[in-house]
Amino acid sequence: MSGVIELTVGEVTVFDRNFHADVERLWRDIADLVAQYRQEGRAETPLWEESGVLRLESVPGGLVRFTLAFDGGPRRTAVTGEEDLLAALAVGGVEFFEKLGKLTGGFYDQDITKLTGRTASGRTGPSA
Repeated sequence: MSGVIELTVGEVTVFDRNFHADVERLWRDIADLVAQYRQEGRAETPLWEESGVLRLESVPGGLVRFTLAFDGGPRRTAVTGEEDLLAALAVGGVEFFEKLGKLTGGFYDQDITKLTGRTASGRTGPSA
């Protein structure tokens, strides 16, 4: 499923309309990134078709640095509130996976758990 995720962190546009991707795969990469960050305080995941990387790094003062970087290409980095960013990624990802579940009849509990840090119990819809 090719498409676009638009993501602005602070004043930095990390993903814009020109960043076409397999949207399901990109959200899964973001879910992995969030889960790893929650466990380790730092996370990195390679981008599948490009020689690039997504990275989350803790910054003192309750902040987080979000980076999208390509070898020999563009680099976009933004620093913002840690909880605000994690919450925004969770909301966007859960919304995506729930909608995808309704459209395909699939179950995306594992991805939702990675984004939210909690199980799908008590949820309704196809991902519950």
